[in-house]
Amino acid sequence: MHKYEKIRLELTRRINSQAWPVGASIPHEDELAAEFGVARGTIRQALSSLVDAGYLEKKRRAGTRVAYPKDHASTLRISLVREQVEQGGHTYGYRLLKDSIEDGIRRVLCLHLRDDAPYQLEDREISLSGIPSAAAADFSQISPNEWLLQQQPYSRVQTTLQASAPNRNDRKHLELPRDEPVFLVLRETFLEEVWLTRVRLSHPASSYSVQMERAFD
Repeated sequence: MHKYEKIRLELTRRINSQAWPVGASIPHEDELAAEFGVARGTIRQALSSLVDAGYLEKKRRAGTRVAYPKDHASTLRISLVREQVEQGGHTYGYRLLKDSIEDGIRRVLCLHLRDDAPYQLEDREISLSGIPSAAAADFSQISPNEWLLQQQPYSRVQTTLQASAPNRNDRKHLELPRDEPVFLVLRETFLEEVWLTRVRLSHPASSYSVQMERAFD
């Protein structure tokens, strides 16, 4: 892999994890060249590829900034569950429920809590050929959601939102009242054409809502 491609992946990770949030100005080419120990031309090549991909935008006199997604924001940006809970003024908690590896897939079932009450059940499959480092990741204290956003860049996301009848795990771990449905977020992520992860996120329908906002210049 060429140096500029490695740099592009790291910059993509910073954007996806919102270390560089939408609308933020990114460091100057000289700063990035010093950080990565490469020539400005290599940085310029990495930045140009991210501009072409729609991650960054260049504006005269305003420098280079993280761009708003061309489509709806939820199609690309993946949020951190812990931040969703804490930004609402609540206390976040996490429990690892099951963790196994079979046929090159790591499957993790974990529960996110809000004020000690079930908030989201995360049922995730991770491709170990796509993300080899996930084989050794410790999910006992940090969720796959948080680990992946910190560690793994992605370039394409497929997301489906839907209401559904709960499955056995939903009923058990979300402690649902009788006949309460769940709100599902079904998502797959890719890096170029490499499949990375598939996740089923279920929430008690009575206590979960989706808020979306987009600013326009």
